[in-house]
Amino acid sequence: MFRMKLSMALCAVFLLIAGVLYKQQSMNARQRANQALEERLQVASRSVMEVYQLRKWAILDAAERIAGDPALHKILQLRPEDFKEGRKLPSADDFQYEVHRRMNAELNAWAQALKEPAHEKRAFLKGFSADRLLERPEYFVVLDPSAVGVSDIADPARYGTGYAGAEQYEPQIRQKIRSLKSYSDLWRFKDAPLEVAVAPILMSGEDWAAQKTHAASEETSVKAGKKRGKTQQAPEVQEQKPVDLLLGAVVLGYRLTSSEAERNKAIVGTEVAYFLNQQVNQSSSFDAAAEKELNAWIQAFDFEAQKAQGGAIPVELLLGDQLYRGLMQLQGDEAKPSGVLVLSSWTQAEADANKGMLRIVVLCVIGCVLCLVLSFIFVRQFERPLEAIDQGVLEIVNGNIDYWFDVKGNGLPQSLSQNLNVLVCQLTGRPLPEEEHHPAARHWSEKDLFGEPMEQIWNVSAIRSGVTEGVPEMVQALVVSDEETYRRDLFREYTSAMRAHRLPLQGITVARLMAACEAYAAKMREQYSTVRVRFVVSVAAQNRVQLRAVKLA
Repeated sequence: MFRMKLSMALCAVFLLIAGVLYKQQSMNARQRANQALEERLQVASRSVMEVYQLRKWAILDAAERIAGDPALHKILQLRPEDFKEGRKLPSADDFQYEVHRRMNAELNAWAQALKEPAHEKRAFLKGFSADRLLERPEYFVVLDPSAVGVSDIADPARYGTGYAGAEQYEPQIRQKIRSLKSYSDLWRFKDAPLEVAVAPILMSGEDWAAQKTHAASEETSVKAGKKRGKTQQAPEVQEQKPVDLLLGAVVLGYRLTSSEAERNKAIVGTEVAYFLNQQVNQSSSFDAAAEKELNAWIQAFDFEAQKAQGGAIPVELLLGDQLYRGLMQLQGDEAKPSGVLVLSSWTQAEADANKGMLRIVVLCVIGCVLCLVLSFIFVRQFERPLEAIDQGVLEIVNGNIDYWFDVKGNGLPQSLSQNLNVLVCQLTGRPLPEEEHHPAARHWSEKDLFGEPMEQIWNVSAIRSGVTEGVPEMVQALVVSDEETYRRDLFREYTSAMRAHRLPLQGITVARLMAACEAYAAKMREQYSTVRVRFVVSVAAQNRVQLRAVKLA
């Protein structure tokens, strides 16, 4: 029963400590997981935006380099006279068809060059645009100065019919290309985000000089005709204006698809979603079901309340059975916002943190079992000698006075067995077992029992009244102890010292020791006229255990 109670008490203490540690470690693990998730989202958000910007710059750079292709310049500067057969000029439809056919061939060549690194036109692409654009564009159009389509890679038969699927952006392009500056934009094309770059195709200085020369020659021809009596109006030669340099524009667009989001996910390690006009459509790294839930959440999100904060917007949403935390980066100031969203599963982060806590639980269970086993073992080792002593006491109670306690080892049980053996020896007058087999087989003798007495005589009254300065503690103990306590302590200390130095104790009893002390004390009283004499145990030279007299007045 004792073992069971002790084991249960130890287990309860152990489990209490383990529970407190588990709770503390669980809170710490949750905090660390939350901090790690926030740091990961911050890094991922910055990285995705950097990748997004690099891709946007790459598309813009590619559009500008394509716009600088001399072959496109030459086609856009073709005139009906270049297709003149004899004196007959081609019809407008025939002229447009020929321009369209040649431009289609160039766009197809460029579409292949954007996809194949070994293509000859790839030499026009340098730097990061050549490294990042290795796929066929989703939208690739060349426009004339009026922003009318000359060629469309998606529809080789179409000419001048507008912007298939992107009609709402025509006024914007017409206005911006007249500024002769390139720009990038995000369109919604075929229900998906499209990264678009528009680069103007500008006439070179040499082309402008050639155009002026051609106009001047036509003016000379007209003047010569007037002299011959012909009436032909000469074309006006106008001064060069910036807008006159515009030959057309290149519109290059790439979709932000799920594959692009998955590539970014592989880079940053979080889920990525692109949304345009507050919609997500096959432009995230989620599966179809999760993307549908994400799209519904974005459409219901209150962007107006969040725009004033600026920077990345922290969000939290539930997709399926997973709780996600993320950061949203907005692009543009449209009524229906567009931007990038990076998300990471908080549910998974908690599960990963709890995996470490599961190890703590397993260790606690193992520790509890070990505690039970070890407590049984140690208690049993402690109980076994006590049971032997208990059995010996029962033997003596039952009349077996020859029983000897023989407990090995150190500690309380061994000391208790020795004291019981001394008790039996004193009561029966028999020697201790180890003394019977002592090599010298000698008995205890009163010879050399007493050593030199202490010189000073101590005043009992002063010590009892509290004047103890300079008085050793052993002297103070002698003064305040009664006679019975003094006798018992003196015999115990003396026999312990004799036993410690392996000196004979056979034949010693309390009565014999006290009688020897009383005889020696009588001599001391006569010599020093003291009232009382008591003794203390001391060890002299050569490990001799002696009693020294303490004189009390």
